[in-house]
Amino acid sequence: MSATLASARPAVQSGAELAATARHIREQTLWLSVDQPHHLGGQLSCVEMLVAVLYGHAPRFPDTRFVLSKGHACITLYAILADQGRIDRADLTTMMKFGGRLLGHPCRTTTPAIDVSTGSLGQGLSVAVGMADAARRQGLDTRVYVVLGDGEMQSGQVWEALMFLGQHGLDNLRILIDSNGGQADGAVDGIVSLEPLANRLESFGLDVTECDGHDLDALMAALDRGRPGRTPVTVARTVKGKGVSFMEGDHSWHSGSLSAGQLRLALADTGCVGKP
Repeated sequence: MSATLASARPAVQSGAELAATARHIREQTLWLSVDQPHHLGGQLSCVEMLVAVLYGHAPRFPDTRFVLSKGHACITLYAILADQGRIDRADLTTMMKFGGRLLGHPCRTTTPAIDVSTGSLGQGLSVAVGMADAARRQGLDTRVYVVLGDGEMQSGQVWEALMFLGQHGLDNLRILIDSNGGQADGAVDGIVSLEPLANRLESFGLDVTECDGHDLDALMAALDRGRPGRTPVTVARTVKGKGVSFMEGDHSWHSGSLSAGQLRLALADTGCVGKP
């Protein structure tokens, strides 16, 4: 991520390595969610997306920035930062506790390796666009990645940023949309539908790919895609609560925590036999 952390940049992973890492990060996310109220369903839907970016794609480049616009998925991000040695693993035990560095949303002033403080939905894409535009104007070889939620895309500010991209075509930016179909109050389609999302994005002049957001090969192919002067956007179709049978597709798990008993059931679904 940040250039100041270039020395901590992980080795590029692919294939079976990425799959093993995604499983490990999903299990870590579950462990970190015991008796810890948070947005668990949306954490689990974006595991493969974050793994594809932060282990498979971003490490290829010397200077990268990552914006988790759906900042409520920070537990998964913290698990990744600890796994990569960007934060102290001991910090995970103080997550969202008084005096700890890992807050309930990503905060660049308290947590190393966080490029942008997020949590106010709809703002992250604008910041990422600003980063990418500034890098291009300065002639810097910087890659910027941003992950948004689909409910978040109901915010008007998102579409203002997309209009800018349609005109200015920042091809050093990669946008990924976690399209899990759910938000705090229920199904996205039942609140303010975004569909047909891919067609709408294409009408803005963006280079759009739709894929299974839990298929790491498909995600990597989408991230590799690019045409000069057009911003690539990946609409990743995902499942809220992915990997846990009693959570999948259940909007009530938008926010919640696991009891010790639920953790055992969830880990059994992932095939975990001990603390990862």
